Amino acid sequence: MKKFLILFLLFTVGSYAQTIISGNLENYVNNYLSNIPNSSSSDEYQPPADSNLNEWANTIENIILKNYNSADLKASSFDYQIVRFTDTSDTENTEYIILEKKAASTNFWGIFIFNPVAIRQKLIIQAPHPLHDSNTGKESLIIFKTSGARALFISGTHRCNSSVFTTCSGTTTVCSSTSQSYRISDQAHVVNGTFQKTTEVLLPLIENLIVIQPHGFAKQSSDPDLIMSNGTQLTPSGIDYLSLLKTNLLNLDNSLTFKIAHIDLAWTRLIATTNTQGRLINGSINPCNLNSPSTSGRFLHLEQAFAKLRDSKTNWIKFANAVTMTFPEDPLVDVKDDISSEYDYFLFQNYPNPFNPITTIKYSIKHSGFVSLKVFDILGREIASLVSDVQPEGNHSYIFDGQNLTSGVYFISLTVEGIVISSKMIVAK
Repeated sequence: MKKFLILFLLFTVGSYAQTIISGNLENYVNNYLSNIPNSSSSDEYQPPADSNLNEWANTIENIILKNYNSADLKASSFDYQIVRFTDTSDTENTEYIILEKKAASTNFWGIFIFNPVAIRQKLIIQAPHPLHDSNTGKESLIIFKTSGARALFISGTHRCNSSVFTTCSGTTTVCSSTSQSYRISDQAHVVNGTFQKTTEVLLPLIENLIVIQPHGFAKQSSDPDLIMSNGTQLTPSGIDYLSLLKTNLLNLDNSLTFKIAHIDLAWTRLIATTNTQGRLINGSINPCNLNSPSTSGRFLHLEQAFAKLRDSKTNWIKFANAVTMTFPEDPLVDVKDDISSEYDYFLFQNYPNPFNPITTIKYSIKHSGFVSLKVFDILGREIASLVSDVQPEGNHSYIFDGQNLTSGVYFISLTVEGIVISSKMIVAK
């Protein structure tokens, strides 16, 4: 591996230190990939406890809000850290925010890389099987950098590393000669993992979030080069990104062949109906065990043959270029590193919206104080009082059940220290 310069500097705030590194991001990630535990059923992977996942969620929220000091302090509670990485291999010297395990940590929960100046701020790239699906980790990084996506997730172990089975639905022969349930180390098929938790956190924070998961399969003579799915066999009501991506790939390589699950309905193999991130993004009320009755079209599961797609950097770049052609730029507006210096109180848009019947309401308060969170109808009548209590500073969320409400427009009202912030939400039944 080509050597690259790593400069370790300390950015000190009191007794707090943040790690700053400069170097070649591609080399950095390749080094990470070469050290992922690979053995099947060797159990290096241990799932995060619920308390870890709560701290993980707070860490991700702080990264999105650019509260990097707070994010690093939160991450230390589960032996992770924030690294501010300047990629000197590109002319713009882009700084990325990396959430990674500390060197001595045995929490192999993956590496998460965020782009604070993303030019496609809604786009997330996920590589749940970087070892088993050969080269998809490296390919995902090329897609992430080329497209200017918002974030990249790469799993922390081989998908078969754990010997423990998940309780989520679905079976596979990947880890055994016989069909078995998925392993808990398989981030695409568990709900108590960091992939799922991060996606849960980002959905209400990034409106119309789009997730691309590059996968790989062993191509048989009757198989296409690419099996594409939105996690269902349903046609999206909005933009059909998969069909656009197919068109753009064909413009770059007209030798490729395809199956698209919602178009080629007779094709049912490797279409990701049990993928928990896909179920979540499509609105399943139970992503562990239930398919969604609809599709958002914003989850793209891409099963690739090795030849012509995963076998070389040239082909990774080809795929990355097709992605940039498919999704228009929507640059991230530059804001201060610490958004709380601008906003003492912030009410995020609830997600999903419209919803039926469950939605998540999130808000942030800079100072502890008495908080009131209420729901009103369009005539100003109070429908529900959700929070009425003193709360500490930080990010908070409330899961609201609107099963007793009729379809229509409602308003969320957050009151803190006499300041009132409102947002509109829609019940659609």
